[in-house]
Amino acid sequence: MVQRWLYSTNAKDISIMYFMLALFSGMAGSAMSMIIRMELAAPGSQYLHGNNQLFNVLVVGHAVLMIFFLAMPALIGGFGNYMLPLMIGATDMSFPRINSIGFWLLPMGLVCLVTSTLVESGAGTGWTVMMCSSKMLFDAWKIMYYLLMFMLNYMYKLLYVKTFNMINLYACIMINILNILMIKMFKMFNKMMYQRTHTINSMYLINKLNWRCVYHNNDKLKMTRWNNMQRLMYNNKLNIIQNKRKYTMNKMNNMSFNMNEWLVGMTDGDGTFNVYTNINNKKIIFTYKISLMKKNEQLLYKIKDYLKVGTISVHNNMVSFMVRDKKQLMNVIIPIFDKNMLLTSKRYNYLKFKECLLISNNIKINQMDKINMINKIKIKNMPINYISDAWDSILLWASNMSINLSESMYNNKLMINKDFMMKVGKIMTKSWLIGFIEAEGSFYITKKSNNNLMNNNRDTDIAKNLIRYCHAFGISQKLDMLVLFTIKCLLKINSQVQLRSPSGTMNHNNTPAQDRMSGAGIPFAQFNCAAGTYYKLETTNKYNIKYIMEYFRYNDHKTMFLGMKSFEFKVWSRTYNKHKSNYDMLFKTQNLMRRYRKNIISSKV
Repeated sequence: MVQRWLYSTNAKDISIMYFMLALFSGMAGSAMSMIIRMELAAPGSQYLHGNNQLFNVLVVGHAVLMIFFLAMPALIGGFGNYMLPLMIGATDMSFPRINSIGFWLLPMGLVCLVTSTLVESGAGTGWTVMMCSSKMLFDAWKIMYYLLMFMLNYMYKLLYVKTFNMINLYACIMINILNILMIKMFKMFNKMMYQRTHTINSMYLINKLNWRCVYHNNDKLKMTRWNNMQRLMYNNKLNIIQNKRKYTMNKMNNMSFNMNEWLVGMTDGDGTFNVYTNINNKKIIFTYKISLMKKNEQLLYKIKDYLKVGTISVHNNMVSFMVRDKKQLMNVIIPIFDKNMLLTSKRYNYLKFKECLLISNNIKINQMDKINMINKIKIKNMPINYISDAWDSILLWASNMSINLSESMYNNKLMINKDFMMKVGKIMTKSWLIGFIEAEGSFYITKKSNNNLMNNNRDTDIAKNLIRYCHAFGISQKLDMLVLFTIKCLLKINSQVQLRSPSGTMNHNNTPAQDRMSGAGIPFAQFNCAAGTYYKLETTNKYNIKYIMEYFRYNDHKTMFLGMKSFEFKVWSRTYNKHKSNYDMLFKTQNLMRRYRKNIISSKV
């Protein structure tokens, strides 16, 4: 019953509510009228004990109630809603929800009218609402008068002073349009008539037309060519942003690009699966998170737009995309990573995360038992020889073919094996590799020099000439040597995967870890050699660099990367094609890319 009248959009129901409100307001207004008439029935003070302010408040309340809450709602709202549809033969009023909202604004207005009596003893202005009492602390009408005069004065000055500025702006817009049309016209004319033999310098003519428009008035307003350039730069910036967003969405919608595989590769690089438990509050929090530098914030928003779930948080110089809702994790995240397996050791963390999530969603287990079971799963350590089950087909193929993966890949024998490359291409797809390099890879310019010759030549000028700069590609991993070896094969890189430490490069053949791998007979086992050690794949070979540039470009020379790695790849590849022998330019580009990675490049660069 309550919902019918509260949410009703029927014109007849709304008209009845108008009549009920008008009846209530009429009774309140009649009561005020009775008090006023009883007070005026005889000379002197009768019932209000000389309180003139209260008498004036009653007069105002009676007038407002009778006009705005009785006559108008009953005649317009009540009879209008009830009779108008019958008169025109309509089933209901147009915009019924707005009609309902229009009624419910009236009770709120009535509440405001009643509560106004509590502000400075009420508005005792009389039924004409004119200020006649000197006891009020402020004069509302006088304030309104001054405010109106101030607005009129400001508008007068604005129209008087800014008129010429608007004329200038209109003239500049027309000149810019004329510039664009004339540029296109001269380009077409040059192409058709002169055929690059007698080229007319069209920009010179355009600059002739871009005369300086300066108007002086009382406020010394000026409209110069600099303002025109600012507007053009602003419009060009908007166009660039729109085209960049369209360009990125086109890359994501490319038929050869799989966004789910790209997301798995990005997670293999910079993603985490975490489970937090709190025994005191009996809470279990699941978090899937990808963390990147702040300059790559747009990439996380693209992921959020694609998945339609998650939140983005900023902390200092890092930006994180997080999904914590269990329904969203089960319905969106888990299906992606079940269909497209993680290739690194993060697969182990994902399987523990999924197992904990399934336990948490089990309604047959109480909360404390869930926490205890999840804590037991969390304390499990990853096996030393753990390899993602995504590589099972490769390991099975190697065992059937009696191939020692560790020895064969180290000697580059598998790079010419077609069966191996086909199987690897199905596991480590191009989309996965793009996402993984987006997170872990680096395109940079490095310095190379012959230390022996530099030591023999103490002359600084000669030593400088011995220094050369070249393009390099590198990618590193704490574990998962198999992943780097597979990338080496896919990108046809000749250099070896090196085991490095903070002090320098370690010889891969003579490390204790290699002996453990060969002795146990386990290919590419995961191990902890020492604190701070990691694997790195790096190449400066010009043939490798050319193949990498072709591998990560479309046929129209657009990069396949989605984030700021696209900018890094463009600078890297263009400087290789244009300035690979110009060491001064490569040195400047190296400093520029280093400053870019450290987020110290200003907007002027």
